[in-house]
Amino acid sequence: MLFKMRMNLTHKTTLLFSFLVIIVFVDFIILLDTEKEMDAQHGWVLHSHEVIEASEKFLGYMRDAETGQRGFLLTLNDNYLEPYHGGVINAQTQISLIRKLTVDHSEQQTQLGHIQDLMQKKLVELEETVHLAQQGKSEEALAIVNNDSGKNIMDDIRERVDVVTSVERKLLSQLKIEYQKLKNDLKILFYIEALFLLLLIILFYFYMQKTISFPIVALAKKMTSVKDNIDGEELELTPRGDEIGTLEGSFDAMVRKLKEQSEQKEDLIAQIEIALAEIETLKGIIPICIDCHKIKDDNGDWNRLEAYLEERSDAEFSHGMCPDCFKIKEAKLLSE
Repeated sequence: MLFKMRMNLTHKTTLLFSFLVIIVFVDFIILLDTEKEMDAQHGWVLHSHEVIEASEKFLGYMRDAETGQRGFLLTLNDNYLEPYHGGVINAQTQISLIRKLTVDHSEQQTQLGHIQDLMQKKLVELEETVHLAQQGKSEEALAIVNNDSGKNIMDDIRERVDVVTSVERKLLSQLKIEYQKLKNDLKILFYIEALFLLLLIILFYFYMQKTISFPIVALAKKMTSVKDNIDGEELELTPRGDEIGTLEGSFDAMVRKLKEQSEQKEDLIAQIEIALAEIETLKGIIPICIDCHKIKDDNGDWNRLEAYLEERSDAEFSHGMCPDCFKIKEAKLLSE
């Protein structure tokens, strides 16, 4: 046996509203995931910029150390040793920071390993020349500088640092492309979701019009014509299983009841009119004989009381004698 499940209006609107809530929730989850991905992309962009900035600082510190070394060799002024020592310490700190930042990038780690080895050779060369100058062997120190070994090491360091920064710039370019693609995808997703939500709102509007507004308007028109519908043909109702259907059914039952009551009222009025007509025939002053009790009709004829009443009503008479008249009759017979 098959049962047809009918949903009332509350269930329908609740189901539709729940569907809209689910759509909004899914939209929120998608936007949240997209925002997280964009934040991750932004983090990698900052990371690459940090590596590039640290690499440039490393080269700057190496130049500071080399500048301080050469200034001291030329002037033997201890003031030049301050930038030399600061550059050495900062360069060592900076290369450690760069290696830490690129710990998850094997290619960069290999390149930085070579840079660190070259840095140690350069620092040894710088320390050796400074130490010779402090011992009064400036010519030997300048000879080491003039053989271009230190220059070649610095050139090699610069080339390898350029490789490190170029890799990060390449990553930045890729991240920029991916970020732009993600931004475009998010924009397209936003337009699609906005269009979809607009479509759902339009569908919801027409659904509410069809299921609530139009039936209520139609029912209001029917209620304004209740009088005509009571005297005329019955209302045409569409079977429904929700509250509007219940309201229409109740209204139809009310109309039927009013029609029955109207018909009963008409029958009662007809009966009352008949009774009034019968009563009208006996209304007014009726002339009656004081002795024989005959009644004078409209034509001036005298008729017996029972004949007058039988003619003007549905009453029928049977003849008898009351006790008082019987006693009078008996007394009269005895006296005779």
